[in-house]
Amino acid sequence: MSFAVTAMSIGAVNSALGARNSAIGQRNALDFQASMDDLSAKSAELSAQSTLLAGQRQQQRVMLQGARVKSAQKTSMAANGIDISGSETANRLLASTQFMTESDVLTISSNATQQAESLRMQKVNLQNSASIKRATSSGIDPNMAMYSSLIGSAGQVASSWYMMNKVGAFAPGVSLAES
Repeated sequence: MSFAVTAMSIGAVNSALGARNSAIGQRNALDFQASMDDLSAKSAELSAQSTLLAGQRQQQRVMLQGARVKSAQKTSMAANGIDISGSETANRLLASTQFMTESDVLTISSNATQQAESLRMQKVNLQNSASIKRATSSGIDPNMAMYSSLIGSAGQVASSWYMMNKVGAFAPGVSLAES
């Protein structure tokens, strides 16, 4: 066998090993990315829970502030001689304060829920992304990549050997310099 065919054979083996290593690298990268997506999904869920908790605390503060305002209104009206239980104006004022407080509480609840659901949608998207990456990773076979590369290169080596044999490169008495 000539030096050229030997060199091509070595190159084919190196190429096959490179294909195998590349496939291993792709699989490892996808598995790592899937793990990162899992962590990000967990973080998104924790953020959603934190958002809901913060919304609940903000609702409590608004309800407490509303109660303080109503109490101050009642105290002020009583100090000015207004009968709170019998005055239509006093009842309307207190009802208006109660309505505004409840409206603010509902707005806070709605905003927190929307924000939490957005974060949970992000979590689902990240989980789906991780699943796709794992499925893609499991479909990568480093040995198959190596064998495919060898088969492709074997055809080239065989073709070169055939051409060199056809021109007599392997005939007895032919030196390496002639081939």
